[in-house]
Amino acid sequence: MADSEQKHDSSEHAPFDVPEVVRELISECTWVATPDGTRFQALDPNAARVFGQPVSNLLSVERRSMMHPDDHDRLVELWETLPQAGRIDYDYRLAEPHGPATRIQETAVLDQQHPDGPRVCGVSRIAPPLRQIESAWQAASKLHASLIESLPLCVLRKDLRGRFQFANALACEEMGISAAEVIGKTDFDLFPADLAKKYMSADQQVTESGGLYHNVERHQDADGQVKHVEVWKAPIYDGEGMIIGIQVMFWDITDQKHAEHQIEFEKFLLSTLLETVPDYVYFKDAESRFIRLSRSCADQLGLADPRDAVGKSDADFFTRERAKETLADERHIMETGETILAKIEHECYPNRGDTWCSTTKLPLQDQHGNIVGTFGISRDVSQQIRAEQELARERDLLKTIIDNVPDLIYVKDRHGRFVTANAALLQLLGLKSTKDLQGKTDYDFSPPELACNYVADDQIVMRTGEPLVDREESHDTPDEGISICLLTTKVPLRNNQGDVIGVVGIGHDITERKKAETQILDAKEIADKANQAKSDFLANMSHE
Repeated sequence: MADSEQKHDSSEHAPFDVPEVVRELISECTWVATPDGTRFQALDPNAARVFGQPVSNLLSVERRSMMHPDDHDRLVELWETLPQAGRIDYDYRLAEPHGPATRIQETAVLDQQHPDGPRVCGVSRIAPPLRQIESAWQAASKLHASLIESLPLCVLRKDLRGRFQFANALACEEMGISAAEVIGKTDFDLFPADLAKKYMSADQQVTESGGLYHNVERHQDADGQVKHVEVWKAPIYDGEGMIIGIQVMFWDITDQKHAEHQIEFEKFLLSTLLETVPDYVYFKDAESRFIRLSRSCADQLGLADPRDAVGKSDADFFTRERAKETLADERHIMETGETILAKIEHECYPNRGDTWCSTTKLPLQDQHGNIVGTFGISRDVSQQIRAEQELARERDLLKTIIDNVPDLIYVKDRHGRFVTANAALLQLLGLKSTKDLQGKTDYDFSPPELACNYVADDQIVMRTGEPLVDREESHDTPDEGISICLLTTKVPLRNNQGDVIGVVGIGHDITERKKAETQILDAKEIADKANQAKSDFLANMSHE
């Protein structure tokens, strides 16, 4: 009986040889590792199935080489806590060169009672599919959260009742409250009623239509300042395709809106200027084709709409010679960057009268300073040019008359200096041109006693503003020393304001007339003497 019992005990503790068909159902293995957990010291045969490598390979490499690189640091930190914790539970992914990574769940225990010293014992198992899905979901959730937090956007998530379920850090900062204070609140808890009502209306539009919502809206920040934000809203779907909420993304575009308003205002100012300015304003590209022009310029070109000139050049409106000249000017401006200022241009239109313009042209530069065309402004000076031409004709006519009149004509300024004179006076003074006369006074051409009289008469006329008429003056010629007699009239010269700025004198040579008068007086005196002699003779005869 003892022998029978001994046989029974030995058979009860004999090793159990697990059939291969059963091994295939086992997804875990046991192992022993070094105290730091970095190398396996012993593994059961099923380790090859769990880790996907022969046991011999597993014993010859460091454990970290088997793990996914993203899990290394986390596991090292866990193993460092094992001496204090005594046991740790964790999971990690195997390093798979191809295909999805296998996730391993492990339990490690520190065995400090072993005769050979401390060691780590553990159990490794292949994570069930659900666990892998949960791990993948957690990883995806972390990745999604990291992405949401890194975006320069405010991101919110709401349920179908409009309650906030999520807010990233930037959205919380914009609203001035923490995420915990946002969760569970609605727009009416955080914003003014008018804005909240507008936001809820847009949310309802998204949930009912299932489409995207895009708009630029007013938004009030934590400081109470109203900003402009660009908003996108999209429905959130569950696994069955049902809408369960709304995701909102928005970002501040206040500066952009201000810039747009400024641009629109500047466009308005430019359009107003081009519609109303009487001068001809135009912009041209690098090929000297019109890209924009004022209403007045379009009228001058005979166009009903300024847009009709776009793409055309001067050759479409002016004569060939005129178009060639303007093209040369504009090419010179674009090549050199120089400016043309107040150039008088003679414009010739087919079947129209000639006109003149005062034109200023400058290079047109882009935002980088590159010359991309020209722009200019032209002012119609046709009346001015015609007036100048008429004035020149009248001036030439007057000069012709004055230079051919035998009388002496001159003009002096307030200081008695000659400004101009006619040819008769120049000839009398022995001068070749008015340049020899200008700036000089009577003292440069006449004896002091005569010059003093001339100057005194000039000053009387300029001080009183009254003309001096038919004043007899004597004048000595410089070359021959002959004295001539002049009948002089002097009148004040006035400017546009009526102020006296000089004197105009006209001297008529009456020398011959004075000689004739002298001869007549002499003849009369002789006749009177003859008559007296006759009377005396007759008187003597009567006494005898």
